[in-house]
Amino acid sequence: MEKPEYYEIHVENQLPKDLVADWFEGLIARDEPGGTTVLRGLIADQSALQGVLQRLHDLNLKLIMVRRVVPAPISGREEAAGL
Repeated sequence: MEKPEYYEIHVENQLPKDLVADWFEGLIARDEPGGTTVLRGLIADQSALQGVLQRLHDLNLKLIMVRRVVPAPISGREEAAGL
């Protein structure tokens, strides 16, 4: 059985926060300089990751990069900002 892993998914354009909340529950969105968005969070398994990638496709969003990451501690400031 697979264990959950943390991922960062980079997409072109900045995504509206309500779209992230509706389509990517459990992931946190961070706008990056240059007009991209990074979705970050714990994804249960490869099937769930495929579901996230399918949603990006369904929304016609351009995928830039997907990478598995080691979660960094969230500072109080980031938590308050919803990062």
